[in-house]
Amino acid sequence: MVMNETFVAKYAVPDDQLPEFKLEDLRSKSPRSLVARNYATYTGFAGPTSTSAWTRIDFILAGSNGGWLVLR
Repeated sequence: MVMNETFVAKYAVPDDQLPEFKLEDLRSKSPRSLVARNYATYTGFAGPTSTSAWTRIDFILAGSNGGWLVLR
């Protein structure tokens, strides 16, 4: 995943503080049983009942240093 340059500049973590730190997508770190199967959050891009172009628009990011727990 490529982050927006403005976001990266605003929330930069200096390399000497956490040299291996990165933001990770929690969906990829969650047990599959806790990941919602339906991407169809109504976004206004298509009708809420249209399944022809479901796309993912929501991301929840967490630090690679841990300290978080996915509950659902």
